[in-house]
Amino acid sequence: MRAIMEESALQQDIQPDPSEANGVLTTTDNAETDAGARTPVHMELPGELGFAAAEEVAEAFEHLRDSPVVVDASKVSHLGALALQVILSAFLQWRRDSCDFRITAMSAAFEEGLTLLGISDDLKQEMVKT
Repeated sequence: MRAIMEESALQQDIQPDPSEANGVLTTTDNAETDAGARTPVHMELPGELGFAAAEEVAEAFEHLRDSPVVVDASKVSHLGALALQVILSAFLQWRRDSCDFRITAMSAAFEEGLTLLGISDDLKQEMVKT
């Protein structure tokens, strides 16, 4: 998994993930707002979300547990069932933990994959709400 932690020099630590080979990018900002809320971690999904990528995405989510997450799905060209299961599992876990998790910038292929794999419009809307 390729994890790149990009941050403004004033607010963030740069900490690459130990395994950096396969295209999951995360951008973290550990700053807190005046109200104490944490800034979300931005996670960019790779283009091919097949079987191999599913494990890498799961590992990335595991490291992000208890952090608000914004998932960028704009580069997804293929969404496999296992990868979708990982994403849905993370979404449901974050919801149980009362932590923000949303998907932004869905590619046409990502949206089509959601539809083909039976995700309801209501669940799609819940996953992308701000």
